[in-house]
Amino acid sequence: MPFYSIVVPCYNGAQYLKGCLDSIERQDCDDWEVIAVNDGSTDETLSLMKAYGEQDTRIHVIDKERNEGLHLARKSGVEAATGSYILFVDADDELAPHALAGLKEALASCPDGYDILHFGVECIAADGYPASGVQGMSDWLNKDAEPLDREPLLKAIFSRKHPTDKDWNIDHRAFESTLVKKAFAAMTTNRVDLVEDGYEMLVIASCAKGEVTRNDLCYYRYMVGRGVTNSKRLSVDEFVEHSKALLAAIEALRDFAKSNGTALIREAADNYIYQITYTHMNDWYGRVDDGEKREALEASLPYLPHDAVAANLMRFSRDLAYAALKEGRVIGEGERCIEWYETAERLVKESGCASDEYLEYQEKASSHIWNANAGDGSKLDSMESCRLLTECLGEAYVAKKLLTRVRDEAYHRLQEDPHLSGRDLVVKQFRIAEKLLDEDETAADACSELYGKALSHLSDLERKVSWASGTDPADSSVVLDGAYQKQDIRIFMTTHKNVDMFKSDIIQPVQVGAKTPRRRLLWAYQDDSGENISNLNAEYCELTTQYWAWKNVDAQYYGFCHYRRYFDFSEEEHEENDYGEVMDDFIGSATQAKYCLDDESIRKQVEGFDIITTSIKNLRAFPERFKNPIDQYARAPYLHLADFHRVMDILKRLYPDYAIDADIFLEGHESCFCNMYIMRKEIFFKYCEWMFPILEEFTKGWDTSRLSVEALRTPGHLSERLFNIFLIHEKRTCPDLRCKELQCVHFEHPDHDDALDLQPASGVGMPVVPVVFAADNNYVPMVTTTVYSMLKNADSSHFYDVYVMEKDFSAFNKNEMSKFFSRFPNMRLTFVNVSSLIGAYNLKTSNEHISVETYYRFLIQRILPFYDKVIYLDSDLLVLGDISKLYSIDLGDNLVGAARDIDYLGNLNMNDGERMRYTRSVLKLKDPYGYFQAGVLLLNTAEMRKLYPFQRWLEIAAEPIYIYDDQDILNAHCQGRVTYIDNAWNVMNDCGGRIQKVFTFAPANVYGDYLKAYAHPLIMHYAGFEKPWKPGGCDREEWYWQYARETPFYEILLAKMAGSGEDKALHQVVPRPPRAISLENPLRPVADGILPQGSVRREIAKAIVRKAKGI
Repeated sequence: MPFYSIVVPCYNGAQYLKGCLDSIERQDCDDWEVIAVNDGSTDETLSLMKAYGEQDTRIHVIDKERNEGLHLARKSGVEAATGSYILFVDADDELAPHALAGLKEALASCPDGYDILHFGVECIAADGYPASGVQGMSDWLNKDAEPLDREPLLKAIFSRKHPTDKDWNIDHRAFESTLVKKAFAAMTTNRVDLVEDGYEMLVIASCAKGEVTRNDLCYYRYMVGRGVTNSKRLSVDEFVEHSKALLAAIEALRDFAKSNGTALIREAADNYIYQITYTHMNDWYGRVDDGEKREALEASLPYLPHDAVAANLMRFSRDLAYAALKEGRVIGEGERCIEWYETAERLVKESGCASDEYLEYQEKASSHIWNANAGDGSKLDSMESCRLLTECLGEAYVAKKLLTRVRDEAYHRLQEDPHLSGRDLVVKQFRIAEKLLDEDETAADACSELYGKALSHLSDLERKVSWASGTDPADSSVVLDGAYQKQDIRIFMTTHKNVDMFKSDIIQPVQVGAKTPRRRLLWAYQDDSGENISNLNAEYCELTTQYWAWKNVDAQYYGFCHYRRYFDFSEEEHEENDYGEVMDDFIGSATQAKYCLDDESIRKQVEGFDIITTSIKNLRAFPERFKNPIDQYARAPYLHLADFHRVMDILKRLYPDYAIDADIFLEGHESCFCNMYIMRKEIFFKYCEWMFPILEEFTKGWDTSRLSVEALRTPGHLSERLFNIFLIHEKRTCPDLRCKELQCVHFEHPDHDDALDLQPASGVGMPVVPVVFAADNNYVPMVTTTVYSMLKNADSSHFYDVYVMEKDFSAFNKNEMSKFFSRFPNMRLTFVNVSSLIGAYNLKTSNEHISVETYYRFLIQRILPFYDKVIYLDSDLLVLGDISKLYSIDLGDNLVGAARDIDYLGNLNMNDGERMRYTRSVLKLKDPYGYFQAGVLLLNTAEMRKLYPFQRWLEIAAEPIYIYDDQDILNAHCQGRVTYIDNAWNVMNDCGGRIQKVFTFAPANVYGDYLKAYAHPLIMHYAGFEKPWKPGGCDREEWYWQYARETPFYEILLAKMAGSGEDKALHQVVPRPPRAISLENPLRPVADGILPQGSVRREIAKAIVRKAKGI
């Protein structure tokens, strides 16, 4: 057996064949054979091959009577090869002297585990090819690389973003014979006339162990220019024929990837298909006459991948638009730039698939077209001036651009001069955007958030114009002012950032430090409007709100609180921490009700009183046991006692009648805190007229150059003490003063979660199917597998808007999931942290195998208010059918679509009657046999919102009376309004032998339907204590691993299967055999005492008793 088999295919290449064969025969290594394949040549190729074969028995000739193309010629050569290694040499190329001997030495020194040796290429300009044109080819073919195993090799050769990282030619590679024979046996037997090298290399690399690169061994002589035909013009017919030939290669790639490939191989094939389409479209753009381009393109579309064609058309549109922009030329109707843009959009719409490249090119093309025709936007003052841009780029794009300009221009005027010229144009463009949004509902959805911000900025601008012109802010037309201005009680909540708020017209937000905000809060008043001291916020803190209210607002009562601290207006006394604060988590409807922070309750508590403060506390009861206010201030780490004494001196000098009150406060041991109070107008104005002059006097000559951030806030800290003195004075001098103290509630998580401000999928050009999952961080591998199975089997003509509700996903896991699912262009993955929504509820489950995430499904109607129908799926299942078909089921006005729960129905028919009693007495189901399984739900969220708000669902969930938690709740409250779906959409596997032990007890028709569904499931649900990833496995676990092994969390699941961790399912109904000792048995309390739940001895005892009873 020779060391080398050298496959030399040839079709009508006699003029170069002699040089090729001579270069092989002149080698100083003679341990080789040549398999010379005549591919049906009509010139002297065959006779030349035979002549060489007669002279040298190492040259074997294969004569193919009919030309079948280079790929099949190589395939024939490989089948005949007997050597240990196989080389491919094209008939118009040559091997350099000493090539075979040098390669033999290199192969002998290759590390173990590599079966391909990539060696160097000398690119030689031949047949008139310009020498300057070979350098780029040489650089690509001779790129160095570290040794690469199979996966990195495939990624390097068939990269979408970096297609020049490594070449795919097979001519300058030495392959182990077993590898090549295996690979070619897996290749197509059909003719492949274009890009055969890349196709063959993809299959070889998919079978390979790895590749070593030795480009210092420059042994292959590539004669650049021989047989080159890619410079001549192409007619329409020629381009179409090339497209057909390309289709043959694409089909071969797809067939191999589908039948033999992993996700990695499928990705490599997809990437290479995009690369060859990219090159093919370059031929269309550069070699087909402009007048024939449209005809050639349309005639070729049946043979080309539309997503790749669309991306390249958008690339050409981008380049043409950029050229026009550079020339300073307006793009007119009918220009190629517009034509290819619109054609690309049409193809994407028809195919329902937009690649990342398409979106990238579209963004650039749109920007160039906009900039060429719109410039800075100042020319767009009418619908007609926007017509061409709208027709090409769409209403949504133009409206978005206009609204962005309106938002930015209005904001600029807010920061500078509100009367700057051009204000009328801003208003005009806002009206144009409104008209565009009215004409296109999809555009309106896409621009809703931007529209709101632009409108808010315009409203703010109008308010600033009013204040700047001396108009009373109460007369402002700003929407924000409407309900607020009508209130005679106004409690101003100070904030500097985006936070959650209670639904109240009395509690009104004010953004402080608004002179230089990081982010202007459009839903809040700004402390820089009207007469203000906003620039002093770093020192005065919340006092800038009080000053603003004093100078600009008219009300009967003025109150103040903070974004994290509110008054408790309830009648109930709540537990406080050591510092006199009631601690709570989140701001929401539940805590609003708990602390009576609604307008009616506030009004009831406030009216009739003169001053309301937070509770006055005994400083000596604090953990630090402060002696008095001076001692407390002295022990504040960032404050300076000298400032305290100085402000007291100022107070006594400016207001000597307050000296006695100051002494009472300083010598006492009581204080209220936080600058929180509610006062009648007359008293509030009196306080401001007294307090602000004191602080103004204090800050004169106050050296702040070396103070810390906290020390800078000294005026704010001092004002807390000043208020206590003012309060003592008012009580002393006004004996009829009506005062009240309220508890202070401190919310630890007031920040608004922007993740809950979701938007629907819009502008995707296909029907949208929203699907929701819930999981914790431990369940990331499982939910990833479930989503992957769904998308793999879903109809590609739909868009899947996927949401995962969670509260503790790590950033790494979210990033890995996002990267993994980016391969699906027809889906969007959104993570929704629901901590703020559930924090106020005491949620527990009655089953140790079920986690609290099971309740998250009640939040769907809240977090997705824009969808009226949503699919919810548990995370321990496989979706084997097309999920869009489940979504298409019409629910009418029913609340849910679900499959009957055969496990539950089997338990209903057990002789002990326990489940039937529970179902009738607790769940109160009129038809117990209508009980459904909640792991797969089609939710009519529009009707569910009408039935209960999400808060009510969670309140019900907090009741500890249910066996199966949320599933029982849904059955109890949705009864009579259920659409029963095919059982195939929720097939539970045979966990713990429950088919025989439990399911057979179900009604015969239900059991029969289950068996049919079990044979052909659309969703396989691993609901139970046995899981594919748990030690011991489960029924149909092999189905699960087919999908799991292709996810990035495969190794984690393997570790779980090995027993390295436990997990809880979101919703798994664990089938229970009859109890060993019933709950009514008098021995039960004794057994529970000596056999604790979860103990090994309890499980052993149960097994013995059941065996004795035969159960």
